[in-house]
Amino acid sequence: MPPGYICRHPPLCEKHPDPRVQRAVEKVLHDFERFSSARQLYLHLLEEMFQLPVVMHGHDWRDIEWITPSYGQTLELVRNPTYAGLYVRGRTKTIVVLDSDGHSQTKRRRVPRDAWDVLLEDHHDAYITRQAWERNVEKIEANANVRGPLAKGAVGRGCSMMAGLLRCRRCGHRLQARYSERGVRYVCFGGDRQRMRGGARCLAFSGARLELLLVEEILEVVGPAVGDAASRATSAAG
Repeated sequence: MPPGYICRHPPLCEKHPDPRVQRAVEKVLHDFERFSSARQLYLHLLEEMFQLPVVMHGHDWRDIEWITPSYGQTLELVRNPTYAGLYVRGRTKTIVVLDSDGHSQTKRRRVPRDAWDVLLEDHHDAYITRQAWERNVEKIEANANVRGPLAKGAVGRGCSMMAGLLRCRRCGHRLQARYSERGVRYVCFGGDRQRMRGGARCLAFSGARLELLLVEEILEVVGPAVGDAASRATSAAG
C-alpha cells in the first residue's frame, strides 16, 4: 500500500489510523497545489526536512518508519490515483526489448489512463478529490520536458537569468532557483543528506545583486556594438 494507507482486512483498503501519518500525506498533496512541478515540491520538502511515513514491505502496519523521501517517491505520491479513492489495475505493463548486443531486457512502461484494465471510483476513503488528482497528473504531464521542445516545462516558469548555470563550490551540485514575491534566491540542496545527520547546509543567497551585476557586464560588452549597429542602420535608412 502507498504511504497513508493500510490493508488490515484484504481486500479492503483504509487510511492509516495514526493521525500523524494522515497529516503527513495530506501535507504533501496540498503543498503540491502551490508549486508548478513535482521537482519544486520535492526541493521544498527537503528544505523543510520533511519525513514521509512508510511501512516497509513485509512489516506490520504499526511498524512505521519516517524517511526522507526521494524525488521518485514524491512524484509517485502526487500522481498515485489511490489517494483520490480510486482502485486501478494496469497502470504499467512489462515489455521485452533488445539491447545493442541482441540480448533481451525486461522493462516496465506506463500505460495511458484510457487503457487501464480496471478503474473503480469511490473504492475507499480518499485524501483528495478525483478532480484534484487529475489536476496533479495534468501538471506533471505538462512538465514532462522529455516530450520535446514544444512541451511546457517547469524551467520556463521562472524569471531567473542564471537558472541551471550555477554550481555549489562545496559539493558540486547545481544550484536551484527559488521564487517568491521578493524575487529569486539561489539555493544548494546538495548537502541536505549531510544536514539530516547534523551537518551544515551548503549555501543560499539572494539573486538580486548577482543578476544586476550580470546585466551591467552584458551591457558593457554589447554596448559599443549596439551603438555601431544603430549608426549603420541610420546610415542605411538615409
